[in-house]
Amino acid sequence: MFLILHVAEEVNDAIVLRSTLRNAGIHANVIHATDLEEAFEQARKHDPHVTVVERGDQSLAIAEAMLADAASPFADRAVIVVLDKLEKELVQKLIELGVRDVVPSDFEVQLQHAIVREARAEQQARELDDLRQLLRSAEGRCQKLIDGSSEPVTYVQDGLHIYANKPYLELMGFESQTDLVDQPLLDYVAPEDAARMRDFLKRGEGVEDFNLVTAEGKTVAATLSAMRATFDGEECIQLFVTKKVDESALEEQMQLLTQRDLLTGLYNRNYLFDQVQERLEELRGGNMEEQAALLHIEVMNIEEMRKHLGTTGIDSFLIEYGKAIDQIIGEAGQVARHGAYSFLILVNSTDSASAQRLAERLASHANKFVFSMEQASIAAHIAIGVILIDGDSPNVMELVHRVEQAAHKAAEKGRNQFEFYRPDEKSASEQELKEAWARRLRSALKDNRFFMVYQPVVSLAEDRERPRYEVFLRMLDEDGQELSPLNFIVQAERTDLIESIDRWLILSSLKRIHDGIKKGEYLQLFIRVSVQSLQKPEFVAWLKKTLSAVKLPQTLLFMQVAAGDAGYLIKQLNDLQQAVSGLGCDILIDGFGESRDEQTLLSYIRPAFIKVSRALMSGFATNTRSQEVVKDLVEFAQEKQIKVICPNVEDAATLQMLWGMGVDFVQGNFIQGVSDKTDFDFKSL
Repeated sequence: MFLILHVAEEVNDAIVLRSTLRNAGIHANVIHATDLEEAFEQARKHDPHVTVVERGDQSLAIAEAMLADAASPFADRAVIVVLDKLEKELVQKLIELGVRDVVPSDFEVQLQHAIVREARAEQQARELDDLRQLLRSAEGRCQKLIDGSSEPVTYVQDGLHIYANKPYLELMGFESQTDLVDQPLLDYVAPEDAARMRDFLKRGEGVEDFNLVTAEGKTVAATLSAMRATFDGEECIQLFVTKKVDESALEEQMQLLTQRDLLTGLYNRNYLFDQVQERLEELRGGNMEEQAALLHIEVMNIEEMRKHLGTTGIDSFLIEYGKAIDQIIGEAGQVARHGAYSFLILVNSTDSASAQRLAERLASHANKFVFSMEQASIAAHIAIGVILIDGDSPNVMELVHRVEQAAHKAAEKGRNQFEFYRPDEKSASEQELKEAWARRLRSALKDNRFFMVYQPVVSLAEDRERPRYEVFLRMLDEDGQELSPLNFIVQAERTDLIESIDRWLILSSLKRIHDGIKKGEYLQLFIRVSVQSLQKPEFVAWLKKTLSAVKLPQTLLFMQVAAGDAGYLIKQLNDLQQAVSGLGCDILIDGFGESRDEQTLLSYIRPAFIKVSRALMSGFATNTRSQEVVKDLVEFAQEKQIKVICPNVEDAATLQMLWGMGVDFVQGNFIQGVSDKTDFDFKSL
């Protein structure tokens, strides 16, 4: 809070002044003095920020007394004089005495302004003194730090050395401060750098490289960091000097320490882990068909080696065997020491067959490798684990764990054997099985191990000779055995690969239709498409582009969607129909009859066909409830002008009933089961 000394005749004047200031929003404490003697007493006691003298004709004399002596408590404080009447000569005299301001008694605002201005100026002056003291203290501490620093530091004023610490004296070849002081810095800079040094010193700040010349005439490449500073209270430039080193040699040493195993000279495990992570990220972001491989080689007969070779001999074996592995791998990948007696190998680009050939080569080499030292010779006994890496692979640590497991299984098989990692379906995690299936499915797409089989859909009314087939997808495993669709389709739907499989199925179906057109057959094919594909606009765009290129002459391809899924895909199915309109494609909704809600779908979607639920067709000939549901459904579809297909027709009685109900199409094993051919005689029914 501001402290004001008010020298006035009445104490009430001080109270009025304080009240006036507070009404103006200025919080100040005002103390009163009646005369000069009391003013001196109060000033020594309270040290006010501002003194206001308001004693009429006595004001000049009081001000003279306050400011006449340099030892006066008012000598370095603000004094404001209030006069009833401002006379030019009197005001000039007061200003010459050192009075900060003279204001008229009837102008309160000016007095308030003058008080606040002087009080703040006084406060700032005190703060400045405090800061100067702090600066002097900080400079003292910095000076001690610089004197004890191992980094060369010097102070330069007007281009001349004025001080330097011991490391700078030693760097520049000076024995003492006396030899250095007043020496021009430019005398110790290489001639080609002199002009740049002048500009550098003029700027007084920044970082630049210079060639310095020592007192002995030696050239030193250094980086100078400049900043403005003070030394002994005078402005100068502080220079930090960093001697430059051979960075290439340093980088080479750092690379050796951070990337290499010090015993074998191979890469260390941390470096290889980083390389595996980089390759894994590339595979995840690139072509999903690309693969890499990680191999783990474990030396199994260490105890035997320790008995015959000793610890030093084992080290020598690891060095020699590591070099041999590195030569085999060459530019195809990187070899690293993993554990105390094991190695990891990253092969950057490979496939299953190539990885197997490499493992066979490593095993064959181990069979022939014999290490000799002095009188002892010993053969290698290793186990090799192999794991393929692709975009579905887990993190690095999990990959290493799995390839180690494969090496342990290889060790169980015998000496110098290898084993690929394969998840055990009984003990593997869900994630491992998902990754394994993704690889199998991707491999099947790549190796063309998917194929189609067909079941005829036969008309019970008009157009009975038109060939129509529902298409079923099948897959062969790596050994050529057919897999159950329930297994591989469910697994495909858990990955993004189902979309690639859908596209393969569509392209293959279009090819089959196109082959039939060449023979004069206009096959209609009904294919199942996954929900994942239908949910994505890019699939519809791809389908439209594909159909536009094929140019089907009639509507020959039908996308089959389950009624339970269609209820959640109304917009997508409408978008699909609109996109492929006139391009020879339409939709079929499967699974009708299990719920009345399914019929509501037809208010939003208008498929070309609906198919009755297979559950309704079980034991149809003797199930009157199913018969009633199908009859009602047929009547409803006829009103909507939608054709009805009944699947799973297994006997003549069922066929006869469906005929009488007006069902449009039937399919089932009673007519013909699935076949890899489309040669059914549609005239035979």
